[in-house]
Amino acid sequence: MLPKNAARAATDNLQRTASDGRKDHDMPGLMLNEDDSHFYACRPPEKINRDGVYELVDHYISPPMKELIFNVNAMRANFPSRVWPRVWDGFDPGQGLDQPKLRAVPAEHRQRVWEMYRNLSSLDIPRCWIERVRHHGRSAWLSVRMNDVHDVDNLDLPGHSPFWRDHPEYWRVPDPQRFTTWTDRAFDYGHQPVGEYFVSLIEEVFDRYDVDGLELDWMRFPLHFRPGFEDEGREILIDFHRRVRALADSHAGRRGHPIRIGVRVPSRPQTAWAMGLDAVAWVKEKLVDLVVITPFWPTIEFDMPIELWRELLAGSGATLAAGLEICVRPSPKVWPKHDDLVLNTAETALGAAASLLDRGADRIYLFNYMDSGTTVQDPDDYRSILNRAGDPSTIVDQPRRHVVTYSDTVAPGEPEALALPSLCRAGQPSRFRLHIGPKPERGTARVFVGCGENGNQDTSPLEVHVNGTRCTPGEYPLPRPIHPVVRQVRGFAIPEGILHRGYNCVEVSSASPDPHEVFWIEIRIEPA
Repeated sequence: MLPKNAARAATDNLQRTASDGRKDHDMPGLMLNEDDSHFYACRPPEKINRDGVYELVDHYISPPMKELIFNVNAMRANFPSRVWPRVWDGFDPGQGLDQPKLRAVPAEHRQRVWEMYRNLSSLDIPRCWIERVRHHGRSAWLSVRMNDVHDVDNLDLPGHSPFWRDHPEYWRVPDPQRFTTWTDRAFDYGHQPVGEYFVSLIEEVFDRYDVDGLELDWMRFPLHFRPGFEDEGREILIDFHRRVRALADSHAGRRGHPIRIGVRVPSRPQTAWAMGLDAVAWVKEKLVDLVVITPFWPTIEFDMPIELWRELLAGSGATLAAGLEICVRPSPKVWPKHDDLVLNTAETALGAAASLLDRGADRIYLFNYMDSGTTVQDPDDYRSILNRAGDPSTIVDQPRRHVVTYSDTVAPGEPEALALPSLCRAGQPSRFRLHIGPKPERGTARVFVGCGENGNQDTSPLEVHVNGTRCTPGEYPLPRPIHPVVRQVRGFAIPEGILHRGYNCVEVSSASPDPHEVFWIEIRIEPA
């Protein structure tokens, strides 16, 4: 184990680099968020202890990893909180398997859950997390979810907060007759007691834990005001962040080192602003040091406007991180028929990272890329992502895929901008912009076009141009996965030297009078 002062010095150096804004962009890297329940839900009871937390942290350590973030709550705290309900509240280790806390658990699982609660109630996971992250010389962060509403269609689940359940008047849409989706029952921060409730948790976290940074996760879940009151919400959240900044600075003085504040917000600045999440104002007022722009959940977003964010944050010294989600979908139009979880591979994750880093991101931020449960399917892919995704020099010599996806988060009433599906008819080509990051210097590159079920399934009439140059069709091996909404796929070889850094234009045309429903577009690059 590193001496305590050596680990402290290593993390202080990371903080100075990020806070002065001079070197951070020259030193890209990786961040990872460990969610509130993965550790205890996916481990056998005998692993729910300090050594198990250490083992978890060790698994995440890689050369480009700079900050490791542990989430301390959903609707309940997963640490021995005195101000919020805890996950294990209601469990009595002196009672058996028939106690009220376990009655909703299937009989065959009760013994395991009993042991899990017993071990969890005597374990301080965040403290163990911070110890082990510092042991590795990395920056140790905690994260607070600002509006978690998993499974709120069922009001009786034991994981819900009594404060939330007892105050439906604080929900965004209190009328039960108007309930349509989980976020209707998210807290409305327009009610002062809601903000006070979360400040109490944040203050306790600062008081209890010596952290290098605290993340406020506004993307779990992203709607925080009743519809139509987002403008007032911007002022409410600026005041909220002022309180958090004051708490952080006060505790930084006590701890003897800086405490950074991070936020997760939607990928599009206009969407974040329209939701009341004015991250630009937070940064300009020096309330926030790290901005993570990210999709919510359904898909990784390959084309996030990093350049625009950099311009908006220019001169602030704030770190800009690009968040990668675990799923990949071409369009929300795959629902409701196709709700399959199609997971990213090393090739898709590295493709997104190559582009986002090339566009100016300071960090690649992994969310839902955990070591089991919610993770990639192939363990070899997982290690490749951890070892490479934060370092451009280790990506360019790897196969990578650049897929057309979409921005999965919109403000209430904001129109969705969707590239797919697109109907390709004779004389009416479909056009797509794909950002690939660095220009490939050697190897092969291909376009893959996938057709959905609502159109011509014969791909032989399709013709593809990239940057105005015709590409050669062929029977090329298909990359995997491709979303099951796609019925037929064809590959087209891109001539050498045609791709360039940044955006490339793909045009798909057809000689057939019957339209093709284009539902998948990607560029795959394989270095020689």
